[in-house]
This record gives sequence, C-alpha cells and structure tokens, in this order.
Amino acid sequence: MLQCNMASYETSIIKSSRIECLDGLRALAAIWVLVGHCMLLTGWQIPIVGEPDLGVDLFIMLSGFLMVFHYQLRQEKEPWQRPETWLKFWTRRYFRIAPLFYVMLFLALALGPYLYDCRIIIDDFLSRSHQAPERYLDGSLKNIVAHLTFLFGLVPNLAYRTPAA
Repeated sequence: MLQCNMASYETSIIKSSRIECLDGLRALAAIWVLVGHCMLLTGWQIPIVGEPDLGVDLFIMLSGFLMVFHYQLRQEKEPWQRPETWLKFWTRRYFRIAPLFYVMLFLALALGPYLYDCRIIIDDFLSRSHQAPERYLDGSLKNIVAHLTFLFGLVPNLAYRTPAA
C-alpha cells in the first residue's frame, strides 16, 4: 500500500520535490484522526484507531519533517537569512490554511447550536454525560477574535471551543 522504493527515491524527489510515501502516510494519519473522532462521538472502540491524538501527533511530525525537507530544497533560491524569504513563507502558509479555516469557522458559527443539540442526542443515546455547552456555543468576542487570529490554541480554555453566533 505505502511504499518508499529507495532506488527510485532520489530520482523522484529531484523530479517532483515530493516524497509520495510520506504524503500517503500523512493522508492516512488525517483519516485516522477523522475515524478516531467518529469513534469518540459514537462510542465505538477499536484499540489505537480510536485514539485520534496519536494520529494528530503522527500528522504533525510528518508535516514538520516535510516542511524542513522543502526548506532544504529551496535553500539556494530562498535563503532564510533574507527577510523576504520569511515573508514569502508565512504568506504562502497563510493562504494555504486560512481560506478553508475561515469557511469552516463560519460554518461552526452558523451550525454550533445545531451541532450541540445533535451532540446531546448522541450523549443521551450512549448514556454519557453531556459535553460542556461552551465547546459549541461560546460566542464571546474574546473567543471569536482568538479564532479569527489563529491564537485560540494559546489560550487553554479556548483551545477546544468553537465560536457560535
């Protein structure tokens, strides 16, 4: 399924500047996170697969490795000592992440109350205690600004909250 053939490894990297097997492993880690969260919602448990934290860790480690790898490939064209390289890097990152993030943030704002109602139904069906409503319904200005500026992860009590209207 996932293979890294070392014979063609160097040639393919020079041609495409990608490591396909690691991209594939990163995709599997993302699927692992999705499936793990579905298991948390439904109450199903499959060992390891039901632990999305491990999938997140794998995804982040692979992403970090691939970012350094691409940095090494670009080092001659875009040396990190030049300020314009930093500006280019962060501009590219922002426009790669922000558009989808803002679309999903808007959906979370619009659907937060509905999703919380659905979550209560799931928790009742599985005889579990209800999630804290602020995870779905925190419409405070502080929470919304923290999400709009990508700073929500720096504030521990906002890290797991979705702003709602």
